[in-house]
Amino acid sequence: MTGLERVFASVTGDKKDYPAISLTLSLYGARLTGCSLPEYYNSSLKYYEGMKAVKERFNPDILFTPFALAAEGEAFGSKAKYLPFYAPNIAKPATLSPKELLETPLPSAASNERIKYLYESARLMAKNLGKENAIAGILLSPVDLPALIMGLDGWLDTIIFHEEEARKICEKLTGYFVDRANALFNEGIHIIALPVIFSNPAIITKGIIDSFVLPYFSKAFSMVKGPLVIHHGGMQFNNYLNKLKDLPNVAAFAIDAKDKLKETREIIGKEKVLLGNIDGPSLNRYSVPHVEQICRRILDDREGDNHFIFASSAADIPYDTPPENIDALLKAVRRN
Repeated sequence: MTGLERVFASVTGDKKDYPAISLTLSLYGARLTGCSLPEYYNSSLKYYEGMKAVKERFNPDILFTPFALAAEGEAFGSKAKYLPFYAPNIAKPATLSPKELLETPLPSAASNERIKYLYESARLMAKNLGKENAIAGILLSPVDLPALIMGLDGWLDTIIFHEEEARKICEKLTGYFVDRANALFNEGIHIIALPVIFSNPAIITKGIIDSFVLPYFSKAFSMVKGPLVIHHGGMQFNNYLNKLKDLPNVAAFAIDAKDKLKETREIIGKEKVLLGNIDGPSLNRYSVPHVEQICRRILDDREGDNHFIFASSAADIPYDTPPENIDALLKAVRRN
């Protein structure tokens, strides 16, 4: 089977030779090609070459477009920083006021170099790697993106104290999100992963989630022309997953390493795809025997679950992860 066939068999529940594998190796491509990170995260060709190297060296079933959320913020005027061996992060949000954000023109691949980079990286991957591997795009929902533009505190303040402006912002960004998502699907990517933060009761109240967040999720997701994966966004998921399980076009859930797989399966039901849940950012600290032990625990837990994809959770697998750790993970799953 190809990786693409294995992933879609996970959606249909058909039997596979082994569980599909999703590893967040977007950063690791720079290591394999020896590309500097500022160039890697600004040149779509360099990023594609990194993902080609990931395929040739490890061949996970899912390959990711740039896991560089900061680029979305940069497109609206936020400033990013590059630390050694990490994907870029927002150093300074644009800190636009609600009024300024509403007046700001929406960026596009034709008008903005950061959106062009993200779009062209996806296009190159879909064209050249998408026949054998599933290509996953990364986007932020219209409720989550403003935090990269206004800052977390600024967006929280707007939601809580300036609801009318917050709703206008989400209306504006809903169209932006739908256009971006459908453009990616039109280019041939297979799925879109959405790290979500503002649907977590650790961040915002359940009342606001119910009355504000979920209606915008539902509206935006219903207009997308392809399957979505809800990603835990770096926090435990199971305590609010029941709020998200029936959203339109959501086919899968990628959970945190601390979430219990069995519990998640009970929440989302038998038919949704479940991705999890070895901790990707810790993989550089594990020994090979420990990697094998974790893999065995996860595989034993999900034995017989035909809608399961073995996945690294959270952010990128670190740049300095020994390749033998990744090899051990792949070997453990592929011999299952």
